[in-house]
Amino acid sequence: MHPSHRSPLPIVWTLLGTLLCFAVWLLMFPVDRPSGIVKFDPAPRRWLTELPSANALVQVDGNPSADALLVVGDSRASAAISLRWLERDLERPAAVLWYGFGQYDLLFEAVDSLPPRTLLVCLTPAALYTPPLPRMQVLLDRERSKTWMMRLDDQLDGSVDVTRQQWLRPIDPSYYKTWTKLDAIEPERQVGVYIDLLAQHKPERLAGYQRLRTNLARLQQRGYRIACVRLPVMSKLEMVEDREFDPRLWREMCAELGLPYLDGFGSGDRFGTSDGSHLVGRDGEVFTIELGKWLKEQRL
Repeated sequence: MHPSHRSPLPIVWTLLGTLLCFAVWLLMFPVDRPSGIVKFDPAPRRWLTELPSANALVQVDGNPSADALLVVGDSRASAAISLRWLERDLERPAAVLWYGFGQYDLLFEAVDSLPPRTLLVCLTPAALYTPPLPRMQVLLDRERSKTWMMRLDDQLDGSVDVTRQQWLRPIDPSYYKTWTKLDAIEPERQVGVYIDLLAQHKPERLAGYQRLRTNLARLQQRGYRIACVRLPVMSKLEMVEDREFDPRLWREMCAELGLPYLDGFGSGDRFGTSDGSHLVGRDGEVFTIELGKWLKEQRL
C-alpha cells in the first residue's frame, strides 16, 4: 500500500486508549486526594498587603469571600490547615490570613478590613507579642522593591503553577509512596528558638493576651462568629509553650467569651512536623479533617 494511503485508525485508537487510561487514573486517584509528603491546596496567593501601622506583610490564601471561613494565625496555620479539605468538609469557601510570627494586633487590623464572617483563631503565645525580627524586615523591603510588572508576574505564576500541579500531580508516582516520610528538620533548633523567644517579654505578652480578649469581644459585637484552636506541634515544643505561658488562660478566655475551643496539644507526636512547629503533608490534612468535623459539631 502506498504510504499516503495508510489508515489513521492506529493513531486514533492509541489516542483513545491513552485518554481512557488517564481517565481511569484520575478516577482512582483524583487531583485533590491527600498529598502524602507535601500538602497541596489549589489556592494561589490572592493578595499580599502591607499593614499601615507596622512593618508586616499579611498574606491571604484561598477564597476570602464574605461567606468563607477565615483562619487567622501565623505560619503554623498556613502549614497545618488544608483549605482544600476544610472546604470539602464544611461545604463552603475557606481562606487563611497569616504571616510569619503573625501578631494578633496586626492580624486583626487586616480582619477589620473585611465584612463580618466566621473566624477560626489559631492560639499561640508567640502571636501575643514577639519583638520585630530582622528577617521580616528583609521580606518587607523585598516586597516594596517590586515593580507592578513583577507583582503581576507573581500572581500569574501562582495561578499557572496551581493548574500545573493540580493536573500533573496525579501522574507522579512519588506521591503514592506511602512508606516515604519527611524527616524533621532540626526540631531541636526550633525548640531552642521558642525557649529564647518565650522566656523574654512576659509582661508584654500578658498585655497582648488582654488585648486579644478585648479584640475578640469587639469582633463578636460586630457580628463575627469565632472559634479558637491550638494547633498540634512536637511534644517538646508543647512543653516549652505550656511552661512559659499558662495554657489555662486560653480556656478561661474562651469560656468567658463563649467561644468554642479545640486544644490540639497533647497529641503525643501523632502528627509529623517539618521542624517541630509546622505540620507537614498528609499529617496536616488528617488534622484538618478532624478540625472540620469539630467545626461542624459546633455549627460553624
